[in-house]
Amino acid sequence: MVRGSGLVLTVIMVLLVSMFTFALSANTGFAISLGKNLQNIPVQNRIVYTYDLKIENLTGKAASYSVSYNGVPDAWETKLPKQVEVKPHAMENVPLLFRTDEKSLNTNTTITVLIKNDSGKTMERQFSIFPVRK
Repeated sequence: MVRGSGLVLTVIMVLLVSMFTFALSANTGFAISLGKNLQNIPVQNRIVYTYDLKIENLTGKAASYSVSYNGVPDAWETKLPKQVEVKPHAMENVPLLFRTDEKSLNTNTTITVLIKNDSGKTMERQFSIFPVRK
């Protein structure tokens, strides 16, 4: 075995993973992430959850993204944007607000966020909300 081959193999693996990650994001022209903010905060007989949806435009032109949500119960009060505009090579941070109802206590609800760009390419993120009374 050649000395230092472990380092060479590690470098090759890092390069391949980097190329794969770049190919995925370049293929759609955008990247998304979903982060938690407020979780399980009681307010006026409801329990509040907030998230940050970040949409990054990886192209050289402004883009419009349609956002849809699956799995959100009708009884919940929400503030969820349906359309997001992002400038070229920029990121837009979009707050998502969910106010659960009493019937949702101790029930796991899985929500899917589907983002579609102008050219019809889509990405989705999924998360769960499990409201409990403190």
